[in-house]
Amino acid sequence: MQESDQSCSFDVPETVQPFADAAAIAFERCYPEAKVSIEDSLVTILNAPLACRREFMHLLYREKTYQETLELRRILYARLGQ
Repeated sequence: MQESDQSCSFDVPETVQPFADAAAIAFERCYPEAKVSIEDSLVTILNAPLACRREFMHLLYREKTYQETLELRRILYARLGQ
């Protein structure tokens, strides 16, 4: 992905707001030049890649899926280990 000096702001749905901080960390790991700030449901990304909203939402939903299935995976791994 190509970096730029643009910024973008967008709202995230209420259902995924609890996962926004983890997604911001992942986003900044993928794009070290970017700076993500979150205030309520508003996400602002400075020095953002061109498709910043799409990229952030992908990471956000990925984090949501990871956290929501974590307990199920723990149970499965525990049963496989028996």
